[in-house]
Amino acid sequence: MTVSVSSSAQEQQFLQAFQQALESQSFDRMILSQYQGELEQLEKMTFRVVMLQGQPVLSCLYRHKTQDVTKNYSLDTALDTVTALLAQCKQANLMTTEQELQLKKNKKKAMLTQSKNKTVTKAVEQQGHDRVKQRFVDQDSYFLQPLGITDAKAHIIPSMARALSHIQLPEQLRVVDFGSGKGYLTFALYDYLLKQDLNPFVTGVELNSKMVEFCQEVANKSDFQQLDFFQGDVRTYQPERLDVMIALHACDVATDFAIHTGIRLNAEMIMCAPCCHKELRPQLKAPLVLQPMLQFGIHAGQQAEMLTDTIRALLLKAYGYETKVFEFVALEHTSKNKMILATKRKDYQAPDVAVLAQIQALKEMEMKMPSLRITHGTWEELQHAAKMIREQVFIQEQNIAAEDEWDEQDEIAVHFVVYEQDQAIATARLLQNHSIGRVAVLKSHRGLGVGKVLMQAVIAYAQQQQRPFLVLSSQVHAQAFYQALGFMQEGEEYLDCGIPHIHMRLSSIKKP
Repeated sequence: MTVSVSSSAQEQQFLQAFQQALESQSFDRMILSQYQGELEQLEKMTFRVVMLQGQPVLSCLYRHKTQDVTKNYSLDTALDTVTALLAQCKQANLMTTEQELQLKKNKKKAMLTQSKNKTVTKAVEQQGHDRVKQRFVDQDSYFLQPLGITDAKAHIIPSMARALSHIQLPEQLRVVDFGSGKGYLTFALYDYLLKQDLNPFVTGVELNSKMVEFCQEVANKSDFQQLDFFQGDVRTYQPERLDVMIALHACDVATDFAIHTGIRLNAEMIMCAPCCHKELRPQLKAPLVLQPMLQFGIHAGQQAEMLTDTIRALLLKAYGYETKVFEFVALEHTSKNKMILATKRKDYQAPDVAVLAQIQALKEMEMKMPSLRITHGTWEELQHAAKMIREQVFIQEQNIAAEDEWDEQDEIAVHFVVYEQDQAIATARLLQNHSIGRVAVLKSHRGLGVGKVLMQAVIAYAQQQQRPFLVLSSQVHAQAFYQALGFMQEGEEYLDCGIPHIHMRLSSIKKP
């Protein structure tokens, strides 16, 4: 077979090394990344050789932003396939039992580097032992095959073997797995609990509707009668109770919503493996003595990660959980290898004031909280500021029609505006029927606690006015925010201006 003549000399050398590794059976894996082609949201491709029906094939895992897709190619056509894909990628890494090659390309040139690879050789030697590993899931279970963990003969696909061996699960009954993805853990958990005669009820919560449909179909075919999948996220799925709450690699504040759900429902066990830590980093203000260290981006990111997970662990501790923070898997598998594991204490009675004080002290030392001023008044007094905020948030961001946004209620409502210095950054209104509405925070000031301060001001005003209750119509994505303020859901979800909403009520607002 020939290599495309349009490739650079470095690309040709890389492709020749790939072909030689296949022919000599020294090929371990190859990764193509920084994809520039037409496949939407494709992040990288990982190639391995696997056995299908007794024949070796080149298996490629296409990792997209929201899903993984596996395709298998004959070794006879492997070079043509890789050549075409390599032309659309800026970086390629080839690992064999003897060496590792890295190809990097830019507009001006391609650069190929080569190094010896001792790690793969060692791994191959270790795989030669006949030792049988202890696993908590039988590899002949039906669900493993459609999930891509085993082949048609119930042999574990090499790339999935290590993932399966790490599954060690708690003995509990009602479990929710937030961000369940393709369901590897969710299925394994249900299968394990079922075999322990624990009568499990397990739910996987996932935003991707195609993943939910796929997993539910596999569950039905596996006759897993009490395993179901819900299309949504931690803010839209509201179980009545749970024993174990799991959130592995939930992005950013999704971990915090999950922890809140676990604490609110008095879960016996909460397991979180946080992913990105974007929420606190822009809020951090380094103490003077630490500024030389935190001028480097990687250190600032590590500081945000450590502070975020420390506050999470301390909050769990304050609300009655024995909490541990540890590495749950080796760095070679994933860089996101931190686990927060919390188990409910039997003697818990009230939040630990001392621990809450520790959290507050950390926030005051590390975080720059905006200095806010809150004003309430009539529409005539505050319409300039309120209009500016609502125009940006509702009309521009959420595409709500102007005729739906502005109504006669503005003239008779009490309006609230939050200012940072002289800039108006948030607004809300309170109607005569005790309904809170038009709650909006400018995008630049979200995640800083401004919305909470605004709502607390509205509730305090209602207390002073001796209002009997408060109601609001919450966009579904904000439901957890209002629940944290004491509001409870009423009725079913409905659409308003094309956006899902839910009615909520705060029944008791008397002064403490």
